[in-house]
Amino acid sequence: MEAVRSQRKSLVSTGVGSTLPLYRSAPPLEVRLEDFEIYAIDRLRVLKGISDALSRRKNPDEMEKLVTLF
Repeated sequence: MEAVRSQRKSLVSTGVGSTLPLYRSAPPLEVRLEDFEIYAIDRLRVLKGISDALSRRKNPDEMEKLVTLF
């Protein structure tokens, strides 16, 4: 999948909104919005757990256990 820049003026520069990336070919799978939201929330939980563990100075073995729990 290769991203292609739009030849049109960016709507961000005109203050109208943002542009979506354009692709030469569509991604090979479909993801429902609900699934995408669940993936995003799960990702945030993992990142939060990693951040918390790093701030508590956990060692790599403890970090691996923590990540597998999420």
